[in-house]
Amino acid sequence: IGVAYLSIPAALLLLLMRRRDVAYPWLLGLFVAFIASCGVTHLMHASAFVAPMPQVAGLAKAFTAAISVATAIVLWPVLPRLLAMPSPAALAREVEERRAAEARAQASEARNAALLANMAEAVFVLRMEADGGFILESANPAFERFFGLPVAGLVGRRAEAALPGALLRLAQPHWRDCAGHGR
Repeated sequence: IGVAYLSIPAALLLLLMRRRDVAYPWLLGLFVAFIASCGVTHLMHASAFVAPMPQVAGLAKAFTAAISVATAIVLWPVLPRLLAMPSPAALAREVEERRAAEARAQASEARNAALLANMAEAVFVLRMEADGGFILESANPAFERFFGLPVAGLVGRRAEAALPGALLRLAQPHWRDCAGHGR
């Protein structure tokens, strides 16, 4: 029994050393100390048949009592947080759900990109910056044909530098109005 009691904390210590992501490592350390002290107490009982050492056995029992009481005291308040932690199965489900959602988003994005690429109308996407300016994020091939501007050289530039002036004068007040209303 004593050897088993010492083997268990050795395995737990190995776990603590190899897995730095263990939640509440200090609590696991208390369990290591508690189980190891129980093992020492059992070994003291076994050695009493050969060479009784009542003072040493008493110290081992006192240490075991102290560490067991300390472990019990800190375990109960932490228990709700331990129970609230997601299980590995729940985490695996969440990862799968996120992967599926990401795959759906990528498929949707690919469909939208194909739709925009094949539209006859000139379409472009702007991003509003914190300073109120607009940046050209993308444009379709029809934009390039309609305005005669190379999209590759315009993406990422401010609208003033990327779009024709006539278009800017007509559209910019509407863009600012939409942005001001959060649309």
